Amino acid sequence: MSAELSLAERGPIYGFAAQLIAAEVDAGTWDALGRAPLRTLLEKARPGFASWVGEPFTAEREEALAEEYARLFVVPGVVPPFASRWLAEPTGRERARNDVANLVARTCEGLGLAPDASGPGGRLAPDHAALVFAVAAEAGSDPALADDPLVTHFDAELLDTAWARFGDALERAAREPLYSALGVLLRDLHAR
Repeated sequence: MSAELSLAERGPIYGFAAQLIAAEVDAGTWDALGRAPLRTLLEKARPGFASWVGEPFTAEREEALAEEYARLFVVPGVVPPFASRWLAEPTGRERARNDVANLVARTCEGLGLAPDASGPGGRLAPDHAALVFAVAAEAGSDPALADDPLVTHFDAELLDTAWARFGDALERAAREPLYSALGVLLRDLHAR
């Protein structure tokens, strides 16, 4: 699907993914999940999502989502690439990690984004999945960047089929409908 959609069309999904991978779900995120178009998109990815998100955001629900977030994205060994894009690479991991970090830093600089706490990913490592997705969302939101060589290179190098494997692993490991739906979206978005 990735090859079929422009970065501008994929950008909102990347922004959503960045938010969910970078932090636990809070009341504001819960409210956004319950409104169209997110609710509709996630319902298509995971039938039953709409009724699940239609329930109140209770303290119990918040705690369950926080536990799920920690299990999926903080505890080692559950969902590769464990937040870093480079871990999805089968070989040359350290070199790949540096390459990803350098490309993210160059892209942030080229777009005028701060890759630090004031930037799109907050205080995340420069190869963190949430930062990669946040930069992609920012780049996709500016129509003037559609043909920018740096953005095109970023898209080709960092938004590839490795995320389909991540999405597939996330869908399999997730217990909460939100994270399994995110896995389906990422898998389908990057399947070739």
